[in-house]
Amino acid sequence: MYFTTVILPSIILDDMVLPQEKKREMILQILFALSLEEQNKESLIPLMMNELKSTKKCVSEAFCQAEVIYAKREEIDSAIEQFSHSYRLERIHKVERTVLRLCCYELLFEKELPPSVVISEAIRLTKKFSTSDGARFVHAILDGVSKRALLTDDSVFLSKE
Repeated sequence: MYFTTVILPSIILDDMVLPQEKKREMILQILFALSLEEQNKESLIPLMMNELKSTKKCVSEAFCQAEVIYAKREEIDSAIEQFSHSYRLERIHKVERTVLRLCCYELLFEKELPPSVVISEAIRLTKKFSTSDGARFVHAILDGVSKRALLTDDSVFLSKE
């Protein structure tokens, strides 16, 4: 765990640190809620605070990050579709699609973590919130996205082919 606390950034709350795992789970859940229908910040933040037993500051930061990811969903979805040969984006289960969006954002835009760490986290999230079969699917898509992103210019990769 020492490796995780040194490498991964965390949200610091007064004297408490929210582990990166929990932050990512919170962002995933907010991103999932945003994908179901437009959610307003004022109603979603108190709900998430109550459900996740977290502070307003922490949930607000996660909400802002989820909004950034959600705003880039067309570019992210384009990257996902390039490697999802068996399923159209609309047919991918919502949880897996949300995990893919979160982790593709980390691979394509943030680039703070090594691809292997992002993919491991995607597998963990999918197993926790969905199924092992879903985790294998997510792994395959993210593996392709990460390899392609390393080999090509992002602007070319993110445009529709």
